[in-house]
Amino acid sequence: MSWLDEHARSVYSQNGEDGIIAHIFSVIGHESHLFIEFGFSVPECNSWRLVEEEGFGGLFIDKHPLAVTWADNVRMIQRHLTVENIEDVLSSMPVKIDLLSIDVDGNDYWLWKAIERTSPRLVVIEFNKALGPDVSVTIPYDPDFSWACGSYFGASLRALARLGKRKGFKLIGCEPVGVNAFFLRDDIDGFDKVDPSDAFAWGPCGWDGLRELPWVEV
Repeated sequence: MSWLDEHARSVYSQNGEDGIIAHIFSVIGHESHLFIEFGFSVPECNSWRLVEEEGFGGLFIDKHPLAVTWADNVRMIQRHLTVENIEDVLSSMPVKIDLLSIDVDGNDYWLWKAIERTSPRLVVIEFNKALGPDVSVTIPYDPDFSWACGSYFGASLRALARLGKRKGFKLIGCEPVGVNAFFLRDDIDGFDKVDPSDAFAWGPCGWDGLRELPWVEV
């Protein structure tokens, strides 16, 4: 069980992320009051509570059109994000933001890797729990990848932890169900780094049945 479990609470989030994010910011504070979130549904997302309760502004990005009334300080862009276009799409936002949330059920690893200009303080990113805590793999990059509702998608928690380390972020925990991981920028105090095996929400692991599918070790 992750130490973050006791703070889990959902207003709009899927698995308690709202409460966990609120707790993290209660420790590290806010700076920009800005977020970027891509791959989301309405009302299920990780940033909207911040808009309603803490005055955040920011940017939602999704490939599907959404008929939603946003707050004045929130924009929505309909775009299919790829490694090739993500830096251009994010260029409309300030470099320094408080929160980046990534959940695209596919190229999550590759999109985070491709982001260089934006400097978030906290990153929330989906991982593939079926891969377990030990292997460091992701799907091969395919700009046209579309999730088929099975267990073939995304990246393992350890793969994201290694990527985070290279980008200057430390893994600080996961939410109770084991869908999203939380990464804090290395220069921010308040939380200790944890190993994927300690942060992992244990449950059925399907790696043995998935290992023959195309994966990239990272």
